Amino acid sequence: NIQIVNLSGSVNASGGDQTRQFVLNLTVPRDFDAVSNNLEPTKFSVGRLRMKSRVNDSQTEETSDEVELFLQVKNNLEVRSVKIERESGTESSVGRGSTIEVEAGERVKMKFEIKNNFENESSTSLETVTIRVESSDIGINENEEINGIEPNTVGNARVTTDIDDEETGTFDVHVEASGEDEFQGLHGAKYDFKFNVAAAAVNPDDEVPPESEDTDGDGVPDLDDFCPVSTPQCTVDESGCEIDTDK
Repeated sequence: NIQIVNLSGSVNASGGDQTRQFVLNLTVPRDFDAVSNNLEPTKFSVGRLRMKSRVNDSQTEETSDEVELFLQVKNNLEVRSVKIERESGTESSVGRGSTIEVEAGERVKMKFEIKNNFENESSTSLETVTIRVESSDIGINENEEINGIEPNTVGNARVTTDIDDEETGTFDVHVEASGEDEFQGLHGAKYDFKFNVAAAAVNPDDEVPPESEDTDGDGVPDLDDFCPVSTPQCTVDESGCEIDTDK
């Protein structure tokens, strides 16, 4: 849908170099994507432009080189904020590329605010918006959907996940939010941050006092057990050693 208009009229070059403006009108298809499939804002080739001129009303023509035309549509989906709520009840905002502290085995809630930046006058809504959260190192692979966001409005989504209880360290978390407008044009954004996973704190109430530990389960604490690996279910004396009752 490319039309070249306003090309009538001559340019008198007798007075030296002259320039003249021409208007190129583009009709943008309604389903034109604002981002590529990997959610990167991308310009797309929409055609080539070549100009011809006739010299001094003669039949002689000169033709310009071709110019490739690109079009990039504004991306109207924005990840406005990400917040993390921990089991303790504390809530923290997470900036792009920032790191937040969590514990191994902890259940966390991730709260997302997604904004439709189309202006009110456009009346263009974003249809189903999908939130994807992934971190392969600590076993996170979650999806959540927002069922439509009106123009100039914020939609909310929550994703709950359990942090791997066997891994500690700093790990990347990758978030993708994507959705089509009502004309099937794709919009989307990425949002990356990190979890710094610490070992879970030990509850003092769950600790077994050393004086109560009984490795072989014979009823004699290890501190008093002279035979700490006696046969299971075997009768033992007060020292934790097996009794030979049948000689």
